[in-house]
Amino acid sequence: MPKKPQTFSAMFESSKPEIVNEDDTLPLEEGNYPTTDGKTIVAMKGFEKTTIEPVVGWLVVINGEGKGNSIPIIAGINSIGRGNNNRVVLNFNDNGISNNNHCCIIYDPKTHDYFLKHEDGKNLSYLNDKAVLTIEKLTNYNKIQLGDTHLLFIALCGELFQWE
Repeated sequence: MPKKPQTFSAMFESSKPEIVNEDDTLPLEEGNYPTTDGKTIVAMKGFEKTTIEPVVGWLVVINGEGKGNSIPIIAGINSIGRGNNNRVVLNFNDNGISNNNHCCIIYDPKTHDYFLKHEDGKNLSYLNDKAVLTIEKLTNYNKIQLGDTHLLFIALCGELFQWE
């Protein structure tokens, strides 16, 4: 018999998401779900619907079709592309961004470092207007360009704050 998923109420007594199913679990759709106390819960494809992944940073679209949107970054490897199978989906009608795994942002929870790595994108990835040809360390407010989409990197975790 499958193990019953833990409910949000049990996991986060004061942080219940505003959008939950009747059985008190996260909807099956991927996305960001605000909680009643202002936190954000990220649901990702491939994870059980009650998996909670703390946000460690954001990408904010500062120029291009998706201007004004923000996308959360979580610990580990965050693949970036237009397709829904990426952890970071940039589907803003920019065909200069590859559908799958254009590049990735890596957050190492042990060292609290962030990195940008170009992956399978046919077009280059740029960090502060320079082509990313090797793995590059990211710092707060770095600018990333993929196709015609310009992003600002915002780190949450680091020297002053880390999830415990």
